[in-house]
Parts: sequence; structure tokens; C-alpha cells
Amino acid sequence: MLYDEQFDRSSLVAVRKSVTACGAAQGLEHMPLTWFTLATHEIALNAVHHGGGRGRLQLWRAGNVLHCLVSDDGPGIPDRYLSLRPHRSSGDAWNSGHGLWLAGRFCSHVQITDRPGGGTNVRLEFPLPACPNSPARPNDLGQG
Repeated sequence: MLYDEQFDRSSLVAVRKSVTACGAAQGLEHMPLTWFTLATHEIALNAVHHGGGRGRLQLWRAGNVLHCLVSDDGPGIPDRYLSLRPHRSSGDAWNSGHGLWLAGRFCSHVQITDRPGGGTNVRLEFPLPACPNSPARPNDLGQG
């Protein structure tokens, strides 16, 4: 686990800085780092606005993918919006922001699930540049 932190409105700036530092440490730079930071920040902001005022953000790396999981204890996403996620907007107040849309544009994968007992999990995947100094794995060489 690269990062695991509870957050609320007062700690969003600190979380954003930590996410940026983690992304940079994993090889992201320039615009990809900005996109990753913006996507994760927007989802964390959604957790504060719609998910009970706080959440948890976790980052980890698997291969050349940086994963982010934002979870909250809010009411979950209303059933009538499930078909809209993450790229379309209904135009009403609940779904008028662009956080999920941005995440869908900037990330290679966005998965939204309701948590048992209430709340929402939003998982983002962001491709990382291949590390030039890392040893090749058998599958990279056509073996295994």
C-alpha cells in the first residue's frame, strides 16, 4: 500500500498533495501526474459532498497500473443514477458535477460499487510508464 488515509473537507488539500507525491514517486510527471491528481481529488471531493462528509483514499501499484480506491459511508448512489455512471449526466443537482466524468476521461478504468450496509467504493486505475530500470518479467519476454 502506497497510501491509506481517512479524509474530510479540512484535509482534502493535504490528501491532494500526498496523492501528487505518490504519483510522482511512481513515475508520473507533467500532464499524466496532473490528470491522476485531478481524477483522485474529484472523487474524494464527491465523497465529501455526497458520501457523508468524509472518506478513505487508498493507493497501490500493481505492475504498471496505479490504483486508487475512494470509499465513503454515505447513502450510496441512488438506483436511478446507476445507468448514468460514470460518463453521462442527468442534468439535475445530484448528478450535475463533472468528477466522475473527469475520472472516466483521465483513468483507464473506473469502477463504482455500492458498499454492503451503505456507502460507495470508487476504484480508479491509471497506467504508469514502464520503468526502464525494472527487470523484465517472463511474460514480457514471451515466456511463461
